[in-house]
Amino acid sequence: MHISLRSAHVVKAGNAGDEYEDALWPEVDLDRRVSGFRCAVADGASESSFSGEWARLLAQSWSCGGGSTRRWLAELPRLSRRWEAAIPAGALPWYVQAKIDQGAFAALVGVHVVDSRRWTAMAVGDSCVVQVRSGRRIASFPYTAPEQFGNRPLLVPSRGRVPNVLHTAGTWRPGDTFYLMSDALAQWSMGEGERSWRLLDRAFCGRATFTDLVRRLRSRGRLRNDDVTVQRLTVH
Repeated sequence: MHISLRSAHVVKAGNAGDEYEDALWPEVDLDRRVSGFRCAVADGASESSFSGEWARLLAQSWSCGGGSTRRWLAELPRLSRRWEAAIPAGALPWYVQAKIDQGAFAALVGVHVVDSRRWTAMAVGDSCVVQVRSGRRIASFPYTAPEQFGNRPLLVPSRGRVPNVLHTAGTWRPGDTFYLMSDALAQWSMGEGERSWRLLDRAFCGRATFTDLVRRLRSRGRLRNDDVTVQRLTVH
């Protein structure tokens, strides 16, 4: 099995680059032969502090773990300690400290493809994966329609009990593409339909063109102003 992975992200308009709160793993583009491959996109909740670091830890842990969801869940306490260790030392404003005490939160979607032409996915929250074949969507998880997106999705907390982890599975054919997306882009694509895959395919000729696409959609009111992250995984 040969995989081709391309990734891109655009920070929320008005924010600096270091305020980006989404994450993806792997963080580099890849073209290689593999027997199995895992990748993930996570979306840190802006209402919590240092959620971008928590999102990065979740995406990396799931993609590199190679185990079951149960084993990944058992790893979360260690990830929580790593998140706490990453918080800058020293006095912080009281309102920042209050949010830290509550913990960080993030949505997560991860995909695992294997050379037997099977794939599985897991998700918590509203980051989504869409499987596209010959320009048509044939699977979407965990959401399937734009109206399903809301303001209070279930999220993975750095402290406390993880809500239900959802799972799905399917088969792939050579040439199929999986788009892993944070919520704003996923909602737009489901509302746009088949045209969205053509626009995204064109955008992946270079990172600048993806940025241009996001800015154009925002200016027209068709894409919510939020951090936008996408991985484009093609299998052969």
